Amino acid sequence: MAKTATLSVSDAKKIVLELERLEEIRDRILRIVPMELLPKGSNLRWIKEAIEMGIGEVMLASIDRDGTRKGYDLDLVKSITAFSPIPVIVHGGAGTLESIYEVIQEGMAD
Repeated sequence: MAKTATLSVSDAKKIVLELERLEEIRDRILRIVPMELLPKGSNLRWIKEAIEMGIGEVMLASIDRDGTRKGYDLDLVKSITAFSPIPVIVHGGAGTLESIYEVIQEGMAD
């Protein structure tokens, strides 16, 4: 038989505030983890796990392309947008208006 506990309104408010604080910390951590620090080949798995944990968007920065003006890493973008139910925002790599068009149309980025 399950045991029940009675909480005061004050205790319930403390629990809610603590949960909100923990969610805020989780959100900050998920935003700042550089993909380069993840084990090679685990990027997509990690993004899927982060989505399951409740993140609201994927901010994808292709450091290899940033500042090169060679266009976005369309293969990487497509591999994420193929499964992502949340917005995928991409930056780093735009060289022309055409590359921006491609990442939105072909890559399905937001």
